[in-house]
Amino acid sequence: MCRPMASSAFTSATKFAGWRDYGTPCTYIKCIGDRAVPESKCDEYIARMQQAGVEVEVISMSCGHSPALVAPAALTEELLSSAAH
Repeated sequence: MCRPMASSAFTSATKFAGWRDYGTPCTYIKCIGDRAVPESKCDEYIARMQQAGVEVEVISMSCGHSPALVAPAALTEELLSSAAH
């Protein structure tokens, strides 16, 4: 269920991040057609993780902002494929 988020989620610095602080494998689902987060902003997020020394697997999907809602089977397939590597 989608719920409102505090604006601080977009303006506050992250104190802990699994991808940065704990070496958690990172897969970024880049949604082509996302009207909530522009593709340029996605690229910026990915670049910031890579600049921090994180290896990021990028999976592009042709869908909107919420692939779990609009393309759950395709998302599941992509994530299972990623986890198998």
